[in-house]
Amino acid sequence: MQVWNPEGIHFGFFQPWCQILSWHQYNQPWFLGDRLLEIFKFYARLRYRLIPYFYSAAHTAARTGMPVMRAMPLVAPDDPKSDELLYQYMLGDAFLTCAFSKTLHLPKGMWVDYWTGKIVKGPVDLQCEYPQDRGGPLFVRGGAIIPTWPDMQYVGQVPIETIGLDVYPSGGSAFTLYEDDGTTLAYREGRVAETRITSVATNRALTLTIQPRVGSYEGMPTTRKFEVRIHGAARPRRVTVNGRDASVAWSWDAATRTLSVPAQEGAARKKPAVVRCEWA
Repeated sequence: MQVWNPEGIHFGFFQPWCQILSWHQYNQPWFLGDRLLEIFKFYARLRYRLIPYFYSAAHTAARTGMPVMRAMPLVAPDDPKSDELLYQYMLGDAFLTCAFSKTLHLPKGMWVDYWTGKIVKGPVDLQCEYPQDRGGPLFVRGGAIIPTWPDMQYVGQVPIETIGLDVYPSGGSAFTLYEDDGTTLAYREGRVAETRITSVATNRALTLTIQPRVGSYEGMPTTRKFEVRIHGAARPRRVTVNGRDASVAWSWDAATRTLSVPAQEGAARKKPAVVRCEWA
């Protein structure tokens, strides 16, 4: 990882495998100075929060051959500009970013600026704009469902009692969360839990369905809680979880236009958890 400017830090953390390479030069973050150190710490925390997303993308790569880091001709083969986009790429199904470039091309569809929440409709060419304390642009494909962990300094520091689900509604979409013990090769023998999550969004409502986990692995939590965060949402008229009114539990942040709703897997792992939000 090249850590001596914000762009290098951004690119280094948004790869399938990031490493500082401190064995041959002074790349340790405490040598960076105050500004770069804060940027490095931000990206490091973000990377750890996104581990379930990257880990699921790695499972998908192992099963299907679809790489975690995807060249634009692979993800937008019908876009005539894809062959020329050498400095940008998709990371998994959700994220589109670029490295050391002043321009960015968004393929057809709805995209959300991850840093600002601004919605952009593609296809469109953009000048790269991002906050001063970031190192590059980052867009989320409309319909994305992104699992997250709580903040931590290293894997295993805190128990994963709740999985965050960042939802960017757009039509119908789906995501499969893959989990295993994280330390052994038991996943090769099928010791994996899969959680299928689907989202159906219209102008009037959103229905998010979290299927019960299928499969198991050593040390798997007996129950699973979720914190659903719906981005770009107006204040809803009604929110239900499994058909029951959830007016006490949900919250809405007017500044970020984010709706948060807690949900939980059923104890028997037989029925899905269904979150429904209505705006009209």
